[in-house]
Amino acid sequence: MIYSKNEKLLNLLKNEVSNGIRHVISGRTLIKKGKKLTPERLKSYNLERFSQEDQWVENDNTWKKIKAIIANNRKKLTLAEQALSDKVWIQLNPLGQEILCIEMTDGRIAKQIIDRDKIGRFKVVPLVRKGN
Repeated sequence: MIYSKNEKLLNLLKNEVSNGIRHVISGRTLIKKGKKLTPERLKSYNLERFSQEDQWVENDNTWKKIKAIIANNRKKLTLAEQALSDKVWIQLNPLGQEILCIEMTDGRIAKQIIDRDKIGRFKVVPLVRKGN
């Protein structure tokens, strides 16, 4: 079975004892040291907001596993971003409008006008070959 990063982290954190978890930006304490990390408590937090500067749990082995999951996920995201960087780009048309270009697996290029005033609404431009 394939698990997401958050599912893996939640499984590891479940019923562990907090070592004090701080917010990544503000530094304020989200979960005090010594609190049991129940599934109910963990569901109310976005794990992306947990600072990774300090160990989240008292158990050193669990913390090592957590750090490995985070590092592995970061590596996968970097590889995906690198793979996509050549497949997705923005160019300007003669009218100065931004065009989102996506190279499809069959070599066609999908182009859509980006209307920044209407997020989520795009005018679809016919598919053309890259370089046209």
